[in-house]
Amino acid sequence: MPFCDQSKNNLDELQEFQLLEDEMSKYKTLNHENISWDKVYQYSQFILMQHSLEFKTCNYFLLSCFNLNNQECFEKLLFLFQHLKKLMDENNDYILTQKRKIQNLIQNFIQEYNKTEVLISPEITKQFIALFSEFEALLSCNFAKIEIAQTSTQLPKSPVTQVSVNIKSDNINSLNEREYKIFYQKLAFELLEEDENNLNIYALFTQAMWGKIKCLPECNNEKITKIRKPDADIIRILLSDKKNDIEHIKCFMQELILNPFWIEGIQLFCHFLEKKKKNKQLDILMILTSNFISKFETIELLRFQNGDFICKEEVYKYFIKAKEHKKSLFSIKKTNKEQTSQDFEQMLMNIDKENFNNSIMNNINSLLEMAKIFESKGMKKNSKILNIYLVELMEKTLLKDYLAEEYENAKNKIK
Repeated sequence: MPFCDQSKNNLDELQEFQLLEDEMSKYKTLNHENISWDKVYQYSQFILMQHSLEFKTCNYFLLSCFNLNNQECFEKLLFLFQHLKKLMDENNDYILTQKRKIQNLIQNFIQEYNKTEVLISPEITKQFIALFSEFEALLSCNFAKIEIAQTSTQLPKSPVTQVSVNIKSDNINSLNEREYKIFYQKLAFELLEEDENNLNIYALFTQAMWGKIKCLPECNNEKITKIRKPDADIIRILLSDKKNDIEHIKCFMQELILNPFWIEGIQLFCHFLEKKKKNKQLDILMILTSNFISKFETIELLRFQNGDFICKEEVYKYFIKAKEHKKSLFSIKKTNKEQTSQDFEQMLMNIDKENFNNSIMNNINSLLEMAKIFESKGMKKNSKILNIYLVELMEKTLLKDYLAEEYENAKNKIK
């Protein structure tokens, strides 16, 4: 996981930091029970990965993991501690001044662990124990012991389905990048739970991954960007067997949405789909990936922060050649009865183009069209979400009377 390697002082200007502080202001108060720990997890992870390795945020992240008490959360927390250990080994200037805070963070972990019936595997616990033993030597201290006996083999579901986003704007394209990703990821995951073979999942997934990307990341003269390459631990997690295919697909999608320029990771996902004989899903993902990388002529030249290519030549050829061999995949003509995943993505893009002036009327029309599309695709829950939002929006304007038929239809859809 690409965590930051230094602290920044401008977090007060960051919306996610403000939202995180709002939630944690309830901690150990009469309002403690109302803390949305899934939001604390999401906001703190986002800050630690994208903005600053700030230790108050590290502690928030740690507390959220214990309160969600989920295997995947603790795997991410383990990555954070491994990252801190790596920075210490590299004599990182910032980390060397934070030894006391690292010690406190580990002590907080052990304290929370020993008072919680932790739902993680014994293997993960052993990795924490071994890592803390290495920290003892680096920090010249001794930590309390944690007992493997407290672990449970009954592991809960992934926390990704708990994360939500409240759409306060009347224009989906006005959402910030994090909100936009969560919105489309949520739709994809809900559809995945209903029918894991629905091909529209992959259009929504790639929209979450690339929908906000209009250009390549900045780089220096050597074409090196500031993007960190996912490490071996991420690859190990993705390639390890999960209890069911849906959870494994979610694991891939979540990591790739967080790392949209990790083209080799998408190739790993393709290999997984091929192994599971999900050939139609494989074809769609390969075509959509080929379309994405084809938009950027210089993507093959870009490198991660460590110097590795973002899209190695063999990976680039893997997707481009696949496109050449499968040009007929989306050649089916549009009909009212059947649309391909590419048609679905194009319909969303057409709606976006029609909303040219961001007026209330155009925004409502866009939402109406999206609700119709989701309903025609059998995504009734997603259609209901948009109709609920439509009713709320129309009730705040005079358009409720002007669009009386549409208003009544939307109300009937949510009953």
